[in-house]
Amino acid sequence: MNTKISYFLYYSSNIPSKKGTKKIYCRVRCGERVRVFSLNREVQVEHWDRKSGRVSGRVPGAPLINGYLDMAEQSIRAICVQHPSVLEYRKTFHKLLQEEIARRQTDFHEAFLNFLEQRSRGYTLSTVRKWKSLLGLLEKFASTSGGTLTLPGMHASFLTSFRSYLFHVCDQSDQTVAAYFRMLGSFLEWAGKHGYMTDTPRHDVRGLLYPAGYNKNEQIRLTEEEVTRLQEFIQSGVNQPEAVLLLTVCYTGLRAEEIRLLKRDSLSDAVLHVPGKRERNIYLSENEKDTIRLFLGFLADGYYGRPYQAKLNAMLRSGALKAGLQRNVTQIRNKLGEPQVREFSFWKLVTMESARRTFLYRLKQKNLPMDKLLEMSGCTSPAALAKYF
Repeated sequence: MNTKISYFLYYSSNIPSKKGTKKIYCRVRCGERVRVFSLNREVQVEHWDRKSGRVSGRVPGAPLINGYLDMAEQSIRAICVQHPSVLEYRKTFHKLLQEEIARRQTDFHEAFLNFLEQRSRGYTLSTVRKWKSLLGLLEKFASTSGGTLTLPGMHASFLTSFRSYLFHVCDQSDQTVAAYFRMLGSFLEWAGKHGYMTDTPRHDVRGLLYPAGYNKNEQIRLTEEEVTRLQEFIQSGVNQPEAVLLLTVCYTGLRAEEIRLLKRDSLSDAVLHVPGKRERNIYLSENEKDTIRLFLGFLADGYYGRPYQAKLNAMLRSGALKAGLQRNVTQIRNKLGEPQVREFSFWKLVTMESARRTFLYRLKQKNLPMDKLLEMSGCTSPAALAKYF
């Protein structure tokens, strides 16, 4: 039998409080059974939004109370689904509810996924992948050390060991480890504000970051000579969809999510209409138009399959290798404060980001007004555009 659960949160207007606040109560209806009980949380009447059943505005402590109410809702729903008749037994219901809330307050994975669900609306796919990569590394480290990931377990000792694991086992650079710990600090701060049990202050996480002062490498992009060589390679008559993809991104600065939305008729005359959150038009020369038309043909024929980031990066590297883009590039990375110099063939470093940077660099050379640059680049602000240079 299907069980319908309906509930709402409200404040009691009959029970006075010395602090000028009202207690939050919950009323749960599971089928024909009803239970009303206090959640042991208080709120100022003027800060309570009856419609949403939450504390409204930027009131101090609002995220903490709202986070607890979210957890209570999820716990009540889970209990009523698993035990539809438990509302008849007040003490049993309260015990199950307390146990379920306590479990959720310490559950690292639930907190992490809730964090991502809230934050990912403003993230790009590559940023979401970085967060999932961090979660994978934490899970792998916990498994290796024989522990279990919990929020109370994210103390300074655990984080210090995890930092050492990233350096010595995963062979990560100072810059990568610092980026992971900035992300981790941001997550722990969010968890503390939303009712999860974590006693690790953000400044303790910051203290584990390696001091700044990295040797900044030159940002990877194709030179004008390499763009010309790529163009000549395609015009030689060799059927190379990977090289066409690379040249297309250098001409248009397309992102992976934008490529998925393109169709044959996206190109009209010498203008490519790029759909997406920030629709834009890219004005092309005759040579560029021929390349884009060739690319849209390959795309429509399904050669690129489902174009996700990692797959596109592999295709770009293949196209760069076949076109002979093999100059040596020297890069320096820091590990535990010591610089390590390494050399790579250029084609190994080609990605969607480096090809898009090439497009933006060539666009900048045209001395267009800033509003036109932002329109054609798809960047939201001058600061976002400046990150590519």
